[in-house]
Amino acid sequence: VHTEPILFILDHKQLPSAEDCFECFQPPLYYLSSAFFATVIMSFTSNEIVIWKSIQFLSVLFSIFTLLVIWLVLKKLFSTTKTRLIVFSLAIFLPRNIYMSSLISNDGLSYLLATLFFYFIVRYMKEHNASLLLVASLFSIVGLLTKSTLFFLVPILCLAVLFSRQKMFKKVKWISFYFLLLLVFVGPFLYHNHISY
Repeated sequence: VHTEPILFILDHKQLPSAEDCFECFQPPLYYLSSAFFATVIMSFTSNEIVIWKSIQFLSVLFSIFTLLVIWLVLKKLFSTTKTRLIVFSLAIFLPRNIYMSSLISNDGLSYLLATLFFYFIVRYMKEHNASLLLVASLFSIVGLLTKSTLFFLVPILCLAVLFSRQKMFKKVKWISFYFLLLLVFVGPFLYHNHISY
């Protein structure tokens, strides 16, 4: 089903509206990047199986990178290697992750972006470096342009700011800046979907 938006973009050279296919209501980033990747693969071969398997392999790569970032998060959270390995084994053998890593779907990319977000939030909470918060903000925005269910990252970022050591004025300034970024980058997609429905 997630192939339909990719096919629409390849065929029409534009984003589909929400009613053009079953998954066309989804945020566009995964489908745009997959269509671009398919175009690159099509410059080498016209074999449809190779093209779709190449896109499918992207999910495998996303899963591998997600596991690497999970390990980095665990290194920040736990001091002992034994604890890290126990928690990491849960991530490696989680059936849903194994299943989703083999599908053409925006889930793999959304997992990677959410994990990167958490990595930078954890670092921010430990190091209190504003540039880490900015990077986490960008990953949440890119995540929302990949899958709408990543909206839960928004309150987590706001809580991280509220519980930080910054003065209240800086906290309000950061959260306001973050919502401005959301409005500029995610707002047009939400408006487009609202009009489509």
